Amino acid sequence: QDPTEEDCNRAQLILELAIAQHRKLNFSVTPKTHGMETHVVAQMRQFAGGLAKLIEHWVEHYHQIGYGYDMQWINQPNEERKAIIRSNREFTFSHPEVVKRRDRIYNNIKRKTSAAVVAAAEER
Repeated sequence: QDPTEEDCNRAQLILELAIAQHRKLNFSVTPKTHGMETHVVAQMRQFAGGLAKLIEHWVEHYHQIGYGYDMQWINQPNEERKAIIRSNREFTFSHPEVVKRRDRIYNNIKRKTSAAVVAAAEER
């Protein structure tokens, strides 16, 4: 059953109270905490009935991305420096102009296909 507008409003209120306590206790705001605080209620409204699946998928995807970053800067001993590097890269790669240029490059790449691959596809 999809959440009603009342369900979404109540969830938003509960999340705000929980996050306020989280911060009051000086707990760190992790990516999961941020996701809950900022995106959950909007996703409840947007994705009919699929919020639980969506969150599970998003968290798993973020773990994979985070692991990639961890491996990229494994030799950087300073955790604060790692966080700054990662933040700067995430900001840069999410900038609309960068996204547009990256998409243009990827869309203009002509894949070279061998004759054997073409022949096999034509046989189907």
